Amino acid sequence: MKLSLPLIISASALALGVSSAPSLAAAKIDFTLDIKPILESACVSCHDPEKTKGDLRLDTRAGALKGGKDKGAGLVPGKPTESPIFASTVLPAGHDDIMPPKGDVLSTEQTGLLRAWIEQGADWPADLTLKKVQRVNFVKDIQPILEFNCVACHREGHDKGGLSLDKKSESFKGGESGPGIVRGRPKSSPVYTSTVVSPTDEKLMPPAKKGGALPKEQTDLLASWIEQGAVWPEGLVLVPKKKEAGPGGDEGLTVAEIHKMILAKLEASKEADMKPYTNTIPGTQVRYAMLPIPSGEFVMGSPAAEAGRKPDEGPPHPVKLSPFWMGKCEVTWNEFELFMYPDEERKFQSAIATDPYVDKISDAVTRPTKPYVEMSFGMGKDGFPAISMTQHAAIKYCQWLSDDTGELRRFVNIYVNEE
Repeated sequence: MKLSLPLIISASALALGVSSAPSLAAAKIDFTLDIKPILESACVSCHDPEKTKGDLRLDTRAGALKGGKDKGAGLVPGKPTESPIFASTVLPAGHDDIMPPKGDVLSTEQTGLLRAWIEQGADWPADLTLKKVQRVNFVKDIQPILEFNCVACHREGHDKGGLSLDKKSESFKGGESGPGIVRGRPKSSPVYTSTVVSPTDEKLMPPAKKGGALPKEQTDLLASWIEQGAVWPEGLVLVPKKKEAGPGGDEGLTVAEIHKMILAKLEASKEADMKPYTNTIPGTQVRYAMLPIPSGEFVMGSPAAEAGRKPDEGPPHPVKLSPFWMGKCEVTWNEFELFMYPDEERKFQSAIATDPYVDKISDAVTRPTKPYVEMSFGMGKDGFPAISMTQHAAIKYCQWLSDDTGELRRFVNIYVNEE
């Protein structure tokens, strides 16, 4: 979370940060339970010894109090509006200095906790050093778990035990056994605790006969999400979904439809027509650049008399390559996650019109199984190259992108003609 000044704070932005403050003011904010998860998941990744943006450390109290070399203290106990660690989180949407950046803002509850904590003196154990923690995203990480495993039995009209999990308010309210989710406290949240009981326990959720128990990766995500404040986008209603037994759709039919659509939009019929271009993935604001690679010929294989030559390195033979397009830069996570997470793609498309026919074809392309760990392994996502995917997933990404854009030149496969 990069903090920068000057800070421009509107009255409406401050109101956002204090909306939950009245209920918080009377209770002592617990740094370990309430504040530490926010800072570790949203701030420390950019402000620790390894990556100290603006010369600001937020992994220790001393570093936060000291602040950056140009912007002053990051934390001013008792004065939240003078503390960038809070004030930068309640700037108007779209402001250049809002933190965390890239639109991944804190929830009203989280900004309210930060404000109340600072008002109460910003208690922070002097010997406690924070560590960066991967921030859990509700839509990508939690929504699929709940929709595939919980909502079928816990939604409006089907609320077993009086518990509904399709709406935020009802999930926190809980049922006959009390609240379903307690922010910051997974061990007090039945939505999590019921998933980690013994496989033979009758309280196991989902029950063994319905696919339980959940993999540890998923229960760990639930715990981390609750620890980080159980952020749930306002207005988002979950719907039950069924798990598919295998890859969906007829792959042969999908490829045929893609080929038909590509030929209808073919722009380059010969090598001389191939020019560099930039395009936007339909329904999003994510752009990519492509460069034409000219055709050519080379000799593959080593001469028989070459020192150290192995039997499988020959015989030498000429290979001709047809011209093709290749990405100017590596595929970024911004591009690949639109393919990996259909909900992420639909989030963009809800605001940007797309061709329904194209959407139907691209949705038929087999997508990767959702990973249960953070796939960049801390190396960064926004604008960074996508890594760790399988070769098959990379091929399917090319197929999906060719389909989504309807352009033959989107294929980066090298077609080899041997003589």
